[in-house]
Amino acid sequence: QPDAVTTIASDLANITVSKVAAGLGLPGNTPECIEISTNKYAMRSAFKKAGLPTPAFYKVDHVTDELYQMQLPIIVKPTDRSGSRAITRVARHEDLQEAVRNAIDQSFEKKAIIEEYLSGQEYSMEAISYEGTHTCLAVTKKFTTGDPHYIEIGHLQPAPLEPELKEKIIKEI
Repeated sequence: QPDAVTTIASDLANITVSKVAAGLGLPGNTPECIEISTNKYAMRSAFKKAGLPTPAFYKVDHVTDELYQMQLPIIVKPTDRSGSRAITRVARHEDLQEAVRNAIDQSFEKKAIIEEYLSGQEYSMEAISYEGTHTCLAVTKKFTTGDPHYIEIGHLQPAPLEPELKEKIIKEI
């Protein structure tokens, strides 16, 4: 009888771990937690519902006329993939159709999320959460290829942050 189930930090692997842990009667993430943490639209919706700051966002399965009314630039990405797959910053309306098609093609559920573009440095936080207690392991500064696809090419851990800013980030997360 295993005592625990674990995996690498992968969205897809976490789905499997959750199901295996549940099948073995071990502690693990709930199906709701897995959905929210592996689907960008579900995550943004949960942030919004909780009153947390989040950019404007929409879920689509095709390009609609309303998308052409959006203020550019925007970010287009699959709702349910990781590893920077099919992420595109769209700065011209004529590039919208291809960006949405690429995101939908890479998505398991065949949907894309369109997000308001926010400029600035990108960070992530690695944490362990157990029974409502969240423990920050590290705040990581991300390095990407930049516009238009933002593919991660490196990380700096721990991120060089002033202690006050790091505490503010940890509290918000």
